[in-house]
Amino acid sequence: MNRLTMVMITNNSADVIVGAISHALRLMAGINGIVAVYDDGSADKTVSIVSEFVRNFPEKIVLIPGETHYGSSRSALLVTRVIETEYQTVLSPEDVRLIGSSEELIRGIEYLDANAEQMMWQSPACPELVLFRTVSQGIRSARINLPSLVICVGQACNLKCKNCGNFAPYSPKESMRYDVGSIIADAASVLKYFRFETVGIQGGEPFLYSDLDRLLVYLGDHESLSSVTIATNGLIHPKESTLRLLKQYDVMVRISNYPAYGQTALEEKNRLEEMGIRVAFYQFAGGENAWKYMGRTEVERENDDAAVQKRFRNCDFNICTTLEDGKIVHCSRALNAARVQGFSLSPEDAVSVRGNETLRSDMIDYYRRFRFMESCRYCYGTSGSERIVPAEQIPASGPDDT
Repeated sequence: MNRLTMVMITNNSADVIVGAISHALRLMAGINGIVAVYDDGSADKTVSIVSEFVRNFPEKIVLIPGETHYGSSRSALLVTRVIETEYQTVLSPEDVRLIGSSEELIRGIEYLDANAEQMMWQSPACPELVLFRTVSQGIRSARINLPSLVICVGQACNLKCKNCGNFAPYSPKESMRYDVGSIIADAASVLKYFRFETVGIQGGEPFLYSDLDRLLVYLGDHESLSSVTIATNGLIHPKESTLRLLKQYDVMVRISNYPAYGQTALEEKNRLEEMGIRVAFYQFAGGENAWKYMGRTEVERENDDAAVQKRFRNCDFNICTTLEDGKIVHCSRALNAARVQGFSLSPEDAVSVRGNETLRSDMIDYYRRFRFMESCRYCYGTSGSERIVPAEQIPASGPDDT
């Protein structure tokens, strides 16, 4: 059996396809696998060019001609559902040429071989490259491992950060606080099928959430969870009952290291550690004591799909799986951004959890597509973004979107 299928989605790609397939053949030369080119209704010479490669390399290349233009997301889903190799990766012709060598593919295969319940692997050297375990190859019954899950309890916060990545200070009323019973029911539905290396509780500011104790007890007692974290700005000292639960369940308190509040946060860190509670200072996504500017409401829609997909694949938050208000999205910004910036998420941008009898397969398909969301069109992402001072507060006169 072939081990890896490299799926390449093409649409009017005649100007780049020769270089892409030539590079794909070099990458796959030492790997037991094939390159499957799905043509998404090209009107140029793409199909004839690929057909020539098929004639010359019949054991290594397969052409799947599509008569209808479905778009890359749906095309990928159509192809990956019928693949029977152990692993698969979906790439555009442009993405293929970003992979430096076959060593990256081999590294992903070896990782998935050694971690039988892991569903996916993303290359640290080339974020465009993501290998997935084919569902029919042995992960139908077990819980599937994913890196992490963020549970958002609401956007209410004691700070009013001008450049908040999740738009907390600009949030509508329905985003400020979510019902704890609904949160627990949603989490139970997801945890039935998936196991996460860590589950994080996030706001807003979680220590403002009045039902935090109920959520901590549920997560702390859950048999599949070994690591729970809670993200805080360190400016609110938890109530006594919460402190007992943090210690009882060995919850990691992650304090954001905001320079303007550093002394207060440090004092809170020391105070919690004296109580036997684990604490870590968070230096933000880039590992620096700075935020990356992802934009506020002034961001205009980016219409170039290739540019947005690259932005998504290179973003530090692209596998920051978030459960918020009954939906699973790729990052914590997505759902609230739609409400604040005034756009609509498409059905492919999120997975609905509540009352969803096909939740497991829907989430698997969501990850296999690994495609940008509508919110990515209105976000600058983190790759190459301007570094800014964390937690700059909105002036008393009100927000300024200039």
